[in-house]
Amino acid sequence: MRKPLALLCAVALALVAAGCGSSSGSEGSDDRPTTTEAEATTTTAADGGSTDGGGDVEPTNVSADAYAEAFATGLTSGKADDGDLVLPADAAECVAPKFVDAMTVELLNQAGITAEDAADPSFDPSTVGLDEDQAAELVAGFGACDFDIYAELAASITMGLGEDVQQCAAENIDHDLADALLVTSFSSGQSDAEFEAFLADLGESCDLPDL
Repeated sequence: MRKPLALLCAVALALVAAGCGSSSGSEGSDDRPTTTEAEATTTTAADGGSTDGGGDVEPTNVSADAYAEAFATGLTSGKADDGDLVLPADAAECVAPKFVDAMTVELLNQAGITAEDAADPSFDPSTVGLDEDQAAELVAGFGACDFDIYAELAASITMGLGEDVQQCAAENIDHDLADALLVTSFSSGQSDAEFEAFLADLGESCDLPDL
């Protein structure tokens, strides 16, 4: 989901300059087929179409079960060293149908999302056109499946910064600010303000590099 949680790679990039794209907030991905500039009035779908309602997207006809299976594949087949979020198989199997419930089969099909798109570890939920409530439901799916998304976010942020910084981030990450960042990233893909607030708060407690 653009690594596949949109911001995990981008946040780590901003702090440790790992090479997988731009470091401007949750924006920026080297070759991801998404539109993230503030001026954009349309959102590029995973198959290269547009979700602006202008008829450029060819709707798909994928079932809920097929989407769930595909999301489970995407959540387990990435590479952590590349900034992908990789879940254990049991957690992915639990989270995947919750992703479908949050995004809805109707909206996924309207956005032209194929099963192959959903199975890509780089799939970006912001291409679907979620509102903030749907994005919040998607985030809540991790906790409902006993997967600590905050620990994963802390680990991504402090990648390569040393055990003391990693431990500090794990202990001091603000869940509310993390939720705001994730929800905005999943819904609009435009989360610079939330990104800055999140890092500023964490930087008060931990020795993070200056951006």
